[in-house]
Amino acid sequence: MLSDGNWVPPVALSEDQASELEGALAKFAQLLEPAQPDAARELLSRLAMNLRLEAMPEKAWRMHLDDFVADLGDVPKDLIGKACDLWRRREKFWPTISEFLLLVQPELGWRRRTFRRLEVLTRVASDPAPDGIATGEWVERVDGAHTRAISRVDGMCTLGQALDRGVHSGIDRG
Repeated sequence: MLSDGNWVPPVALSEDQASELEGALAKFAQLLEPAQPDAARELLSRLAMNLRLEAMPEKAWRMHLDDFVADLGDVPKDLIGKACDLWRRREKFWPTISEFLLLVQPELGWRRRTFRRLEVLTRVASDPAPDGIATGEWVERVDGAHTRAISRVDGMCTLGQALDRGVHSGIDRG
């Protein structure tokens, strides 16, 4: 599992890890692709058929549904579907947008965090730290930022382990 907060990238990646990055980035880009409005509207309409709704004119309901779809504009279709299924199984009444977003945020946050980390690992792969840098020394990345290098990645770990590596407590950043 990826840690929250103070993840620090490894100093370098093995050739095997670097070769996996392009596919991993493409996979996570696809996992982050937002749902088409019509697809989101269909999922939410199906949810509405299974719940008790506040009495309102049809035009008001369409506007309410359109607002809901707009608020979910950056959420992937599979996460909207999972949230609809979960809500339908647990609740009797239509959710507020904040209640619905609480269902999708953990997974969406993990996907976004993983994608950002893969982007950082891509930069590390294209510009590894010099061989002379030992664990814990300052490293300057391509973007000019400085961070402490925590560990050197050897060929024995997987890309997933490289994503997980880092410090879980505070680390100096400058």
